[in-house]
Amino acid sequence: MAATHPTVALTKFSGLTSECWTDFESLFRSMITVANVGNDRQCAFLQIHLTGSALQFYQTLPQATKENLDLSLAALRNHYHNPNLREVHLIELEGLKFDPKTQTPEQFLVKIQSQAKLAYPDAVNAEVAAA
Repeated sequence: MAATHPTVALTKFSGLTSECWTDFESLFRSMITVANVGNDRQCAFLQIHLTGSALQFYQTLPQATKENLDLSLAALRNHYHNPNLREVHLIELEGLKFDPKTQTPEQFLVKIQSQAKLAYPDAVNAEVAAA
């Protein structure tokens, strides 16, 4: 008879303001301990549990950071545990300017939409829920 291993589940972290980074990080660390995830697989395991803007942010990190769990978690913590993060995104949204020399109107629209999702994530969630 084969040994059974405990099933451990963790909701993916997407970076929305309604989510709490510290809760996710604590549960993630507990999960890799309980599931006995080896050091060589921990960063891949982290990436699997990220989605949306959190995954996009993770993918922009330097390769050396993405290969070190503590550095990866610190970078994500610094980014998503910032209590002023929404205000930062609002300021960046307000500061966007169209430059016809470097971008098309379509590219600028995509940039505005992307920044608006960061600045108003709850509005995006409400729109999805209403659909």
